[in-house]
Amino acid sequence: MSFKEFTKSRVFIYNIIGAFVLIPLVVWITMFSIRIYTRHGESIILPDYSGQNVDVVKNADNVSVRILVADSIYRYGTDAGTIIEQTPRPGEKVKPGRKLFVTVAASNPKEIIMPKLVNGSIRNAKLKLKRRGLKLGKMVMVPSPYEDLVLTQSIDGKEIEPGKKIYLGSIIDLTVGTASHLKKVDIPNLDGSKLDEVKQILDDQGLSLGAVIYDGTFETTEDSLKAYVSKQRPSVEQGQVKQGSFIDVWLKSVKDTIILQ
Repeated sequence: MSFKEFTKSRVFIYNIIGAFVLIPLVVWITMFSIRIYTRHGESIILPDYSGQNVDVVKNADNVSVRILVADSIYRYGTDAGTIIEQTPRPGEKVKPGRKLFVTVAASNPKEIIMPKLVNGSIRNAKLKLKRRGLKLGKMVMVPSPYEDLVLTQSIDGKEIEPGKKIYLGSIIDLTVGTASHLKKVDIPNLDGSKLDEVKQILDDQGLSLGAVIYDGTFETTEDSLKAYVSKQRPSVEQGQVKQGSFIDVWLKSVKDTIILQ
């Protein structure tokens, strides 16, 4: 039988008809199975599980999602296992059986290293506390020549040294200096004064000696003792500063002066 004759036979015609009937049927069965497996068209609105115990929620009969613990954090005053956050968020539509990731309260707080806040600015201290997950407690202002400088750091009234292990979320109290009580004084003219004279003048004014910069040739101790102030910062022209402020001085060698002459 030739191919042309076969295409006109009953067997060929029956196979063609069967294919036209069977293929749509297989497609329909496949699509129907997928719809059942994926629960197409079905959805639930996620309730808010925050504040509930994760084990209780997992074992509840009316919960249509799978609860998975993604993380745990310590929160003061919250019972261990309590759901704090959930993803997806409450109110979103999801399919039954979807995974719901939750963050629960830990039984014990995580330990971290206490940062060094002393001798830094209050602004820097606040940034460090926030980055480490610590909280700023009482901030006591005390008289000091150093405005906004952190003088002490403590927990529950006891000073805590940098490097010590503390609990995440601990409340840190700070003592901070304020110079608002200090009066302003005239900046003294230190030009030509020797170092021991500078110290006495500043002490009389309630000021402090800052940096001492040796400018010139200093071969012996005697050279240093004979040196005199050639420059100061802040300068006399700046008027006044608060008591306790630092004054930087530049000392000129007598030898350099003689050479120039």
